[in-house]
Amino acid sequence: MVRAPADPGIERLPAAGADAVDVMLIDRAEELLTRLIPAPTQAQETEALLLAQERSTRLGLTMIHDAGRTGDAEDADWQEIERLRSLYDQGRYKLRVYKSVVGPGKGAQRLLDAGPSIGERGGRFTLRTIKLQIDGALGSRGAALLEPYSDEPGTRGLFRIEDQVLEPLFERVVADRTHLVDQGLEHESNPTEGV
Repeated sequence: MVRAPADPGIERLPAAGADAVDVMLIDRAEELLTRLIPAPTQAQETEALLLAQERSTRLGLTMIHDAGRTGDAEDADWQEIERLRSLYDQGRYKLRVYKSVVGPGKGAQRLLDAGPSIGERGGRFTLRTIKLQIDGALGSRGAALLEPYSDEPGTRGLFRIEDQVLEPLFERVVADRTHLVDQGLEHESNPTEGV
């Protein structure tokens, strides 16, 4: 295994032996490995959507909220949006979908440039939200807390998006009446201060 320098999101673990992996990849650092996994084909992606629809309707669901795709290619959200639109047009997709794109990035910029799309495809498809992942997850100690973690005093988490990127995005979202979501708790990444 290639040993990365002391990067945020890579936690060193005590080695169990010469052959042991001694790191834990946290949040975005997982991309060091996921980028090595072959991407699914277009046919596999379509099949996954149709299987998910089948299971959802069997369980009685009529609408899903798709919070966007992370860890994929930069345009994965838009590939899925076009795939869904095509399936709707073919009459093969019936579920209502409230779709988000992950931002910041090309997908978010494309949504901002095009503007929100509400109730297209016969009222079944809405695209109007940018999902931010400002910091990491609590379980991996990646969430940016105001105080250090009680079980790891030297760790307060890490930010995934810098303020200089967020502030213009917030301004544009408000101006364009697009929605913005973050999974921020009561911690450093809660972006409401100053907005």
